[in-house]
Order: sequence, then structure tokens, then C-alpha cells
Amino acid sequence: MWPWQRGARLTIASPVVRDGDVIAVVVTDSPTGQLRSASCAAGC
Repeated sequence: MWPWQRGARLTIASPVVRDGDVIAVVVTDSPTGQLRSASCAAGC
């Protein structure tokens, strides 16, 4: 999955597990502009 729209954000959720139980979720929300620019520099 790659959000190509301008202004798009990449959101990733990861579970935090303790003793086999999910006790929390860590969410990372990042803009994708710099990632898109870096990949295009390598050859779009």
C-alpha cells in the first residue's frame, strides 16, 4: 500500500503484547511527502 496522493499520511498500528495479551496499541502517523520525493529521485 502506498498513498500517492499529495498530503496523504501513512498510518501504522502495532500491538503491544504482554503475557500473550494485547494490552495497548502504538500508532504512528506520518506524512509521506519526503518518502515520495526520495523514491522519485531514484527513478519515477
